[in-house]
Amino acid sequence: MSVKRKKNNINPEVEKARRQKISDFYKNQSPEDKRKRADKISSTLKKQIADGTRPRQYVEWTPEMRKKRSRISKKIWKREGFRENISKKLKGRKQPEEEKLRRGASIKKWYEQNKDSPVLKLRSKRISRTNKGKKRSVESRVKQSESCKGRVISKETRKKISVANTGNLKLKRSLKKYFREGGPSEETRKKLSEATKKKWENPEYAKKCSKSGWKMHWTARRKISESMKVKNPMHNKKTRGKMANTKLNQYKDSVFKQNWYKRTQESPNKSEKVIIKILNRNKTGFVFVGDGKRWFTASNNLRFNPDFINENSKKIIEFFGTYWHKDRVERDTLRIKTYKRCGYNILVVQEGELGDIQKLEDRIKCFAKK
Repeated sequence: MSVKRKKNNINPEVEKARRQKISDFYKNQSPEDKRKRADKISSTLKKQIADGTRPRQYVEWTPEMRKKRSRISKKIWKREGFRENISKKLKGRKQPEEEKLRRGASIKKWYEQNKDSPVLKLRSKRISRTNKGKKRSVESRVKQSESCKGRVISKETRKKISVANTGNLKLKRSLKKYFREGGPSEETRKKLSEATKKKWENPEYAKKCSKSGWKMHWTARRKISESMKVKNPMHNKKTRGKMANTKLNQYKDSVFKQNWYKRTQESPNKSEKVIIKILNRNKTGFVFVGDGKRWFTASNNLRFNPDFINENSKKIIEFFGTYWHKDRVERDTLRIKTYKRCGYNILVVQEGELGDIQKLEDRIKCFAKK
C-alpha cells in the first residue's frame, strides 16, 4: 500500500533558494569534513536502531516505482560528461581491506536472509534478460585484462569457486554449446598458444609444473574415455587425412626422420646388437643404418630403411623380427624387390636364427665373401 503525503503550501522560490544554499555548503566542504559528517550520521543511526528508537523501515518497491527510478537513472547517465566525471573521481581510488571485508560480509548476510524471496528471483531474471545477446566492447575487455594482469588467485578462492560451480547445470550446458559451435576462434587460440609459450620460457614456471606433477582425476579420465568411444576424432575422415598429409610432409625431411627414430625407437635393439658384434668380429665392412640414415623408394612411393649396408660390395642385411614382420609378407617382398632394383644383394636374417649364433655367423661370412 502506498501512503499519500500531504502537500505543504511552500513558496517554490523560497524552497529553491534553500536547496541552493545547502548545495553550496556541501560543495565548499573538504572531503575530510564530508567523511566525518557521514560517519557521525551512520553512528547515530546505528545507535537509534540498536536502542529501538528508530526502527529500520523496509519499503516494498512496486513495479511503477522501479520504472520511474530506471527512467531517471538512464537520463542522468546519458548526460554529457557525467560518466567521465565519475571515472575521474574514482580513478586511483582504492577501498581499504577492512571496508571490503565488511561490505562483503553484509552482502552475504543479506543474500542468505533473502534466498527464497520472489524479489531477488525477479531481479536475477531481469538482469539475465537485459544482458542476453549483448557483446562487450573491445575497450572494456582490454581494460579488464589490464586490471587482472599479475593478479594471483589464492587457494581458498579457488576452492570456493569449485564448490560454487559443482552441479551447475547451466554452466555445463553453456560450455557444451560453446564447444559444439566450434569453441574459441583462431585468433584466441593463437593468443593462448603465445601466452603458454611465454610461460614455459620461464625456468621457474617449468620447474613448478614438473614438481607439481599434475594428474587428471579418475572421474575426468572416465568421462573422456566414454566420450571418445562415441566421438573419437580418429573416426573422422577429415582429421585422418590432415594427419596423414602432415606426417608425409614431415617425413620428406631427412633430419626429422633421424630425430624421430632416435626418440621413438631404441636402435639398434638387442638382437641387432648381436649381429653388429658378429660383423665387427669378422670385419665384413657392414655399417648399421637402421636408425633412418639410408632410405630406398619403391615404385608406389613407399620408402624403406635397411638395417645393415655395405656400399662398396653393394650388399644389404635385413633382420626380420617375428612380432613386426609376421603379417607383412607383401610389404617385405616389395622391400626386397626395391633393394634388388637398386642393384643390391640381400641377406634376410630371421629372429629364430639367433638361437644358433655359430651357424648364423658362418652364414653371414659366406654372404660377405661372395
